[in-house]
Amino acid sequence: MSGEEDEQEDVETLLKRLLDLSSVEAYLHFKLSQELEEARAETIRLVGLFSMCELSDESVKMYRPLIEDLINKYVMEIRRGSSDNNQSKDLR
Repeated sequence: MSGEEDEQEDVETLLKRLLDLSSVEAYLHFKLSQELEEARAETIRLVGLFSMCELSDESVKMYRPLIEDLINKYVMEIRRGSSDNNQSKDLR
């Protein structure tokens, strides 16, 4: 009987640990989502500032490819990723 009780305690301990780790995972997921949203907002702000600079100084046009890379990475990819998530939720 003692062996079964030990196993039961081990299972309960593992379940509690799993619950704790699931909570940490949810928190990290939330923080990552916040950071990505902040990166998106800052990229949009940077694009606006860059466009204003472009109007007054033609020489900054050489940085346009860098700006486009940032847009693709932090604005378009995030948007694409969230629409992919919404589509996968719709399929369930």
